[in-house]
This record gives sequence, C-alpha cells and structure tokens, in this order.
Amino acid sequence: MKKILLIEDDENISFGIKTYLEKKDFKVEIGDNLAKGKEKFNLSYDLIIVDMNLPDGTGYEFFSFVKSKDDIPIIFLTVIDEEEEIVKGLNLGADDYITKPFKLSILESRINTVLRRVKRDSTLDDTLFCKDLKLIKSQTKIFKANEEINITGREYKLLEMFMENQNQTLTRRFILERLWDIEGDFVNDNTLTVTIKRLREKIEDNPNKPIIIKTIRGIGYRMENDMSSLSKSLFYKIGLLIFILLLSFTFSILIYNFFENILFEKLATVMGVVSENSKDLEIRAMNQLKSEHSKYMSTGKKTLSRYGYNEGGFIFLKNKKKVIYISFLFSILITFIFYSNMSISSKNKKKNIEKLKDYLERINKGDYSLSLNIDEDFAILSDELYKTVVTLRELKERAIEDKINLKDNMADISHQLKTPITSINIMSELMESSNTKDENQEYINRLNKQIKRLETLTNSLLTMSKLDANTIEFKEDIIDIKNIIDLAIEPIMFLVEKKNIKLNIVGEHTTIRGDIYWLGEAFLNIIKNSVEHLEYSGEINIYFDSNPIFTEVKIEDNGSGFLKEDLPYIFKRFYKGKNANKDSVGIGLSMARTIIEKHNGEIIVENRREGGARFKVKFY
Repeated sequence: MKKILLIEDDENISFGIKTYLEKKDFKVEIGDNLAKGKEKFNLSYDLIIVDMNLPDGTGYEFFSFVKSKDDIPIIFLTVIDEEEEIVKGLNLGADDYITKPFKLSILESRINTVLRRVKRDSTLDDTLFCKDLKLIKSQTKIFKANEEINITGREYKLLEMFMENQNQTLTRRFILERLWDIEGDFVNDNTLTVTIKRLREKIEDNPNKPIIIKTIRGIGYRMENDMSSLSKSLFYKIGLLIFILLLSFTFSILIYNFFENILFEKLATVMGVVSENSKDLEIRAMNQLKSEHSKYMSTGKKTLSRYGYNEGGFIFLKNKKKVIYISFLFSILITFIFYSNMSISSKNKKKNIEKLKDYLERINKGDYSLSLNIDEDFAILSDELYKTVVTLRELKERAIEDKINLKDNMADISHQLKTPITSINIMSELMESSNTKDENQEYINRLNKQIKRLETLTNSLLTMSKLDANTIEFKEDIIDIKNIIDLAIEPIMFLVEKKNIKLNIVGEHTTIRGDIYWLGEAFLNIIKNSVEHLEYSGEINIYFDSNPIFTEVKIEDNGSGFLKEDLPYIFKRFYKGKNANKDSVGIGLSMARTIIEKHNGEIIVENRREGGARFKVKFY
C-alpha cells in the first residue's frame, strides 16, 4: 500500500481526496498547514501532494523542506493555472502540477503515473554530456576529455543544473533560488559569481574567454553546446577573404593585360611610322601617337610580329610566372588591407553596440542621462533610441500596472471560486460511488455548505466588480452617523446576542454626506470582523465625533487584536490572516475600504495598547 502525505487547508477537499484514495488502496495522512505538514513529514511517504497556498506559507517552502531531506516525488495542487507559475513549479523539480477544479479519477491517474515514472527513472542512464564534459549522476563525478576533475559540492550542483538546461539562458535569480533550495542554505549573489568563476577555471580551456558557460549580460548565464553559430561565422569570414583574394588576383591580371594592349598598340604605331623612313619622322610619330586609330598601326603590328611580338603575348614580361607571382602578391596586399579594415570596422561596431547596449540597460534601470561617448555614425541612432525607449518604458509601466491589477484580481477571483467548486466536484464524485445513506447525508451537508459559500462569494465579487468599474452612483444625502451604525448592526444582532457581546455606541448628533445603504455595508463588514474575533462576553465600543476638518468614527474591541505581520495586509483583497475563520472569504474589509474611499474618506487599523483592535474611519 502506497503512503501519501496530503497538505491542503480546505477541509472539504482534503476529506474528499482522502476518502477517494483510501478506497483505491492508498494510505493518506493530512496536514492542513505548513507547520503540520513539516511535523507529519518522514521518509516513509511514497508521494506528497501539497497545495500552493497555505495559511502559514507556500507549497514552494514545503517543497524546499522535503527536497532537503530526500527526493520524494511531489505533486503541486493549486488554483493558479498561469503558465509561468506551472513552469516555475516544474522547473524547481515538481513531478506534476494539478490545477483546481479537477476530477478525483484524474488525480488518481496522475498519482499512478508519477509513481511509475519514479520507479522507471531509477533504472535509466544518468550520464550527461556537453562538448568534452561528462557528468555521471550516480557517481557524482565530472570528466573533462575523459579525465576526472575535482569540484566542490556546490560547483557540482551548479554544473548539473547547467548540463540539464543546455542552450537555455538561466537567470541569476533562478540559479540562486535553485542552489538555495538544493542546499538548504542561503546563497547570495557574490557567492554565485565566485562559484561560476571557479567552475570556469576547471572546465574551460581559457577561463578568461569562456565558451561553455557564457555570461548573458543583465540576465544570467547559458551553457553553450552548439558550435554551429561559431562555425558559420568563421566559415563566412574565410570564404569572404578567399573571394576577395581571387577577385583581386583576377582584377590585377585584367589590369595588366589592359595596359599591355594599349602599350602594344602605341608601339606598333611608332614602328609603322619608322618603317616609312620619312624625313619628318619625329613629328609624324608624335602626331600618330595622339591618334586613336592610326593608319600606321597595322603596318607596325606586322613589323613587330616578324620579331615575335604578338598582341596579347606579354610584351614586357616574357615569363608568365612572374606576371602571376606579381598579381598574387598584389592580391594578398589588397586582401590584407580589406581584412584589416573589416576587423577595425567590426571592433568599432561592437564597441559602439556595447555602448548602446549599456545605454539601453541604464535607461531600463531608470537612468535617463544623455551622457554617451559614441561615434557620430551612431549618435543619431542613440538619440532616436533614447526617445523611443523612454516612450516605450512609460507605456510599459502603465501597461504592467494595469496588467498586474487585472491579473491579481482575476487570480484572486479564480482562486476563490475554484476552491468551493473543487469541493462540490469531489463531494458529487464521492456520492456517485457511495453505498450507504449515512455517507450520502454527510456529502449532502458538505455540498450545501459549499453552495452557500459560493453564493456569498459570488455576491461579494459582483459588488467588488461594480465598485472597481465605477458603475455605482452613490447618493449624496445628509445622513446621521448613528443611523448608519444602526443599519450596519441589524443583520448581525443575532450573532452579537449569541456571543453575549456588549455593544456601546457613544457620540452626539453627527452627520456626513453620502449613501446610507453603501456606508451601512462598509460598517457592517468592519463591525462583523470585530464580532467574529471576539470571545464570549466580549465588548465593542463605537465612538463618533466631528470637527471643522473631518468626521471620525472609531470601532474598538477587547479581543486578541491582529498579529503584527497581518496588519499591513488587513485591507488587501482576499487576504486572510492566520487567525481568520476558515470560511472567511477575505473580501469584507477590502470592500469597506473601497466604499469609504469613494465617500472621500480613509480607514486605518491598529492594535490597542490595552488589548484588542481599533478601526479609525475619517470622512473629510
């Protein structure tokens, strides 16, 4: 029988999973928070299922805790279905990632698949290769060119991480988190830099010019195992130089032949004049040299041919090898000049590109200074880039802010809806396979509870969406604060009486301008929070007063107050403190703050020195 540890804070979900899996011959133990999960954990479990969002921590924390003890397979269970979160979980080493809602039969299938894979993986070859490096996991050994190299444990984990993610850029943050998770100790940024440097000294042929672990500036590192780009670049340069060499050689031969033919024709003209034996030989020869098509040229060519000088027959250098040799030297000179110019141009271009890259990085970090020592050819480009980047950055910041707000709201809504839906699905599946009336009744009771929770949640979400969209038109009536408080406590009077809570309202006739219905809703949520956190026979005091600047309402109780770490997040939407009721949605106080702010007010919360909590609301 396989033993499973389930860490899930929702009672109905954990109950349903445990009931179903135990019918399938699994033994399941439950922890409803991070602390209990750590307390129950031991090496006897075959599999762990952990919810990502726990009351006192995250599934990532429990994952790190387990992996520091043993390599037990882990399945993440969560309502977060965004791709980046799934990838993050799987990259950390999770064996599977199941999003809510899900069917119990699917969960069982995933569990069996993970258990089979773990069994199969234990028999697989565990050798990794990268260029002349070889890593054998089972022996924790590293070989370079078939010679073993000695590295530390941290260097081994780092190299293993790179070899498992070859040709992928790993961010410094990702590496730091993985090293921290693997070793259980904090690894800072400087430690990572030193570890990379030492590892390069052991695996690189030239640590100053690494070709295996490359630095990706501003991002992280990448292990290169692809020589194609380097080969293409080298072959391109060699091919270009050979082409220039052949081209210049051919060009030099053609130039030689061109000038040789011109000189041959001029010489033939002179010889033609000489053969006429004219008295004015000198004058006629000079005049004929200026003519392009002299009548003496054909006569001169015949004379020259009798002595073995023919057109195209290399008049000046009878040895053709010398002509080729001189042309080849000339070609080498031209090629060298071209290569030198290309190298200088390439270096300058790289230098300017690096400056532009640093320039863009500084702008992205918020440094908008225009100090940039760059060549004139790139100056116009840098100015245009500056304008474009600044504009894009501003647009990006606004878009990111809107996206984050939308994403957070959608994620929170999804989270809140998926949890009761998952519980309902599980209960319905259990009812289908149930054979007894008592079991069915328990499932029905749990179903009814979740349906009521879903109904309350839906109404709250609809209200919040209207407030966010500013589609609610608030009235601007003059209202007495006492009337607002009376309206607020009316729906919860049964709870006040049930817990025997003493409720004191102190204040003179004070009015504000607003919508009594919505303000009553806001104060209802505040007072209800105090009632829920009070023990039997507690006390709530409500004070209100006004001055020429603002009207203030204070709501105090003598309960246990809020935990210090919860105070900054009390009004955050869907936030539930560690002492919150399990059935709490975590939206009431957030809604109250939104309503109060839309009435030109503000609300703060604090703990009283004498004990208990105090809400202070001011309307201006």
